[in-house]
Amino acid sequence: PKIWLGVPLISNKQIIGMIAIQDYSDPNAYSRKDLDILVSVSNQIALAIERKRVNEALKENEARYRVLSENSQDIIMRFDASLTVMYANPAVERLGVKANAIIGKKFKELGIPDSLADRLESTVLKVFASGRARRDEARFSESLWIDWVLSPEFDKKNRVKFVIGFARDVTEAKRIEYENLCFDKINQIIINARDLDKMLDEVLDEMMNIFDCDRAWLLFPLSPKAVYYDLPYLRCKEQWY
Repeated sequence: PKIWLGVPLISNKQIIGMIAIQDYSDPNAYSRKDLDILVSVSNQIALAIERKRVNEALKENEARYRVLSENSQDIIMRFDASLTVMYANPAVERLGVKANAIIGKKFKELGIPDSLADRLESTVLKVFASGRARRDEARFSESLWIDWVLSPEFDKKNRVKFVIGFARDVTEAKRIEYENLCFDKINQIIINARDLDKMLDEVLDEMMNIFDCDRAWLLFPLSPKAVYYDLPYLRCKEQWY
């Protein structure tokens, strides 16, 4: 191939595999954005593999299930039909709670916003009702995004007895996603611009939105010999004029 892009599959801080894409004609076929997308895909595959391993261990032996889940870097929780937490592994401490402190509690008793608790409860109920796995991304705080995969656990009569949630910290991936989105917005302004002044004004408008800042400005043109400078391109919130 002219170029290839490869990313490891990582589970519990161990490389368990790899995913790669190749192009046989264009040596510039892939960009940093493609790499970020592939990293996100690899995270999802690794989480799915981990989920399958834990589910298989659960079927084989409860003790083996405990060993795998207790040592997992991913958050693993088990809910009954009343949406009560029946089990949580030590990794749940990433959410700011102790595993043994949330057993027997429901989402609204975990100290998370009611809107988030309602959303998670709704997703778990859908798994109980459909018997099919579901996925959801939730923002637990300003600095923590969690990607949930919720899977049904069946009894001998093929009825959903529990729902097991597998969650992974995807904060970094969300940060990259947001940065790419911001870059794309500014890039579109630049590409579609027909007038330099208008382009710079629109870029500043977008910067105000992206950074939610009080003031954004751009100094252009710049002369090192100038005695003073005026700011021809300036955006400012009303209270800071």
